[in-house]
Amino acid sequence: MPLLDVYGRTHELDTKSLDSIATRLEARCDSTRYMGMLHEYLDASAPCRVRHAVWTFPTARAGSGSVP
Repeated sequence: MPLLDVYGRTHELDTKSLDSIATRLEARCDSTRYMGMLHEYLDASAPCRVRHAVWTFPTARAGSGSVP
């Protein structure tokens, strides 16, 4: 079975699958290691508006990761 990018197909997923993905992503916000890798990736490749959206996401501000 080929691997599929679920993030590129969220409009095709059922509610249970979307809830599972959202729960995992919200939990990762509390991981300093994960957030560091994400910010490094965004610094290198994402437009400023996308990076700003990640930095200002409400869960990120409440989490334990550092937010500039």
